[in-house]
Amino acid sequence: MLAKQHRVYVSCLEDINFVAPQNWRELARRVLFDPPLLHLDIWVPIAEDLCLGKLARLEARDIEDIQSLWMHQRLSPETVLKRLNQHVTALEEIEYRNNVRLLFNEIF
Repeated sequence: MLAKQHRVYVSCLEDINFVAPQNWRELARRVLFDPPLLHLDIWVPIAEDLCLGKLARLEARDIEDIQSLWMHQRLSPETVLKRLNQHVTALEEIEYRNNVRLLFNEIF
């Protein structure tokens, strides 16, 4: 219903699964509906936090999403680095570090 009525795709994601700085909600935009939706809060992270979240998995569709954000000038490499430095625990994972290298070598 949301997809048809509001042209959005909603994916339930626990905070524990979203690889971004802990304060991502402070920069995110909360989506409000009229009439309000019961028992549902929708937060849209800034593009850079969304990018960091996608780097954890980095499947083909994640790469496409990141490329689209970059092509539509929604991503700032400087802000990605700044936000990444606020979430250094993600860099402890070798795969995540490799995905960050790939992002900066191939997309930016």
